[in-house]
Amino acid sequence: MQARAPGRGQLGMVDKAKAWGAGAVAWGLLPFVLGGCAATVDSGREHDPWRQALAGAGCAAQAPAVPQRLQAVQHDLGQAGLELRLVGCESVAGKQALRFDPWVVDGRRAAQVVRGPMANGQVLDLGWPQGRRQAAALPDEQVSPDVIFNRQWWRAVLARHGLEPVAGDWHSYAARP
Repeated sequence: MQARAPGRGQLGMVDKAKAWGAGAVAWGLLPFVLGGCAATVDSGREHDPWRQALAGAGCAAQAPAVPQRLQAVQHDLGQAGLELRLVGCESVAGKQALRFDPWVVDGRRAAQVVRGPMANGQVLDLGWPQGRRQAAALPDEQVSPDVIFNRQWWRAVLARHGLEPVAGDWHSYAARP
């Protein structure tokens, strides 16, 4: 089962409270809106969608900065017409590694950034054989230049946000300290 954080148009409780708070400030109603619910606005950790997704996938033992890093990755992917989805966690080389899939949500925008065939609602082609997770990913020698480009792009996006491949594996990532 894949977990994903709220996407466009899906506001979490903290976002709704912030939006209400901004409107309340404009109308001078902030004390009435926040009366009794300031803890909800100030304590975003309990309502963090990535923290919830990690816990739901059994990845709760992650560094505190990981949910914020995943949110930053999601932001970058969103601008490229893609969406980050958590596939799960596994132990690789003694580390708890995260596995993600980048899903195409806007093929036209994605085609400006990555290569290969893309359709909305499909996983970006990173070279999984048919049957995906049941078999190991195909090595670079057995995939197209588009897949190699996408893998390099994917690794760079995650590295930019402090996630590094585990044991040289291009599809399992752990947070850098």
